[in-house]
Amino acid sequence: MAERLSMSNEDLVSQNYRLSVKLSCARMSDLTSESRADETESENEALRLRVRSAVVELEMERGEKCELRAKVESLQKMADNNNSRARQLDNKVDEGEERFRELREKLIKAEGHIKKLQTQLGDEKKKSQLYLKLKDDKDAHINVLVKEKNRLHDTLQDMAKRHSMTSRSLAFAEKAAANVTVSPRVTLGSNVSVSGAETPTMRVEEKKGDGEVDLDEVVNSPYETSAPKPTNLFRSPGDAFASSTSPTGQEEQERQQGLVEAINSIDGSSGSTRDRLLLNTIKKLSREMKRKEEEVEKREREWEKTKIKNDELQRRIRNANVARQAGKGLEQTPTGGKGKGVGTVLGVRKSNLTPQSVGKSPN
Repeated sequence: MAERLSMSNEDLVSQNYRLSVKLSCARMSDLTSESRADETESENEALRLRVRSAVVELEMERGEKCELRAKVESLQKMADNNNSRARQLDNKVDEGEERFRELREKLIKAEGHIKKLQTQLGDEKKKSQLYLKLKDDKDAHINVLVKEKNRLHDTLQDMAKRHSMTSRSLAFAEKAAANVTVSPRVTLGSNVSVSGAETPTMRVEEKKGDGEVDLDEVVNSPYETSAPKPTNLFRSPGDAFASSTSPTGQEEQERQQGLVEAINSIDGSSGSTRDRLLLNTIKKLSREMKRKEEEVEKREREWEKTKIKNDELQRRIRNANVARQAGKGLEQTPTGGKGKGVGTVLGVRKSNLTPQSVGKSPN
């Protein structure tokens, strides 16, 4: 548009120049020709009008040109501003693309880390499942150990009661055997016959009074079932066969209290502390069970020895009872001759009777 305005301005100038030339020519023609004066004057007036109109148009075009220049300048400024904004936007786009690339790299790294964490999560889940299974197995093992400990405790108590009753029975049997006097000698009579045959004569003297004991009642009577409860698990009052190294009731209570406290401490703990306490408790229970088994084996050996001793003592008592019955039968045998009992046996004092002499064959 500016070029068009500039071109129209030049045309107006050239036209004005031509008109002025024509005007001068007309003036010269006026000088030469009066006939054309009026025409030239009219033409000049027309030309003046046209020049004025052209000048007005030129002024108007100049004003429009200024306005257009102002608009062009404003548009140029706007274009510059837009270019600067475009450059800023391009920079921001570049920064955004760079940020996008960084975020994409971070996203790729995060995806790899997530996969790694998922793998670790699976491993941790397996470990937790194994830990829970191990915990259940440990709890079940602890319950089994506690039940076994209680069973061994009950077994030891029962064995202690039986051992106490056996000891009391043995003491009673030894006392009964000590109160019976049996003659070690038997005098055979060659001239006396019982039921058509020669029979040796034996006399058994029994200690009368407060120390008299019926051996039949001792042999045929069962064990005492109303024995007093022992003071502790390992030793009862009057127990002659209890080991001097057996733990006292207080030590046993301390051991049981320690195990109970250890089991209770497991319930109140968690994590590695619970595992450590659990393993320590299992070790303690294993040692306690081993100790209980050793004590049970020791008690069984003592019980076997006591049983053998009891059987031997019962055999001696039975032999002494048989000898006493035989002595009673021989005392009822009639005597011959001068009133002397054939086969009469001298009595033996109580001090001559020993556990080894009871049940021995007469000399």
